[in-house]
Amino acid sequence: MECFPPLYNYNKLYNYILMNMNTTNLTSSMSTTLYQNFVYFFIAVISAAVIIIFITYSSNNINSLYALIGSYLGIMFCLVGIIMINLNAPNFKNYSSLLSCVSLLIIISVLIALIYNYFDKIANNQVSSYYNTISFATLLLIGFQIVIIMKSLYDSSSKGYFSLTISQRSLLVFVGVVTYAALIALFITLKLYSTQG
Repeated sequence: MECFPPLYNYNKLYNYILMNMNTTNLTSSMSTTLYQNFVYFFIAVISAAVIIIFITYSSNNINSLYALIGSYLGIMFCLVGIIMINLNAPNFKNYSSLLSCVSLLIIISVLIALIYNYFDKIANNQVSSYYNTISFATLLLIGFQIVIIMKSLYDSSSKGYFSLTISQRSLLVFVGVVTYAALIALFITLKLYSTQG
């Protein structure tokens, strides 16, 4: 006595499903829906991370610095996810739009490296008062870039891929250059200025 029906019944069922189903429409609608779900997830994670960053950017507590680094890592995770889902999107051809995500990814990586390298100095409040000012300016510049990217990502989510207009790309390049300058100023402040004399 057999426990399973013969294999040829499964083959007939499989062939029937393939012949009677329009797989192209099903795949494209599922991929757009899946893309939108990813976009909503990334927007939620980035929004939570930005709120935590605004709360903890000026604190000199060790736990606050860990939360700050973790929030920046969360944003980096989401940016990498945005890049990955767009590279796998079926209709995506606008690779220049992803350069803004890559640039922001580099900016946040450098900022995490600065916080990590000068962790003890920041945690013990041995930094200049300029640190908080430049850190806040850097945070505003990063936040501005995130808002532009997230708005464009949300607006283009129905298309199933990420696209920026020329004016948005130009604005992101300009703000990115200013953010790099702010990172250099932050590095100089952390390296050369101290409350210890």
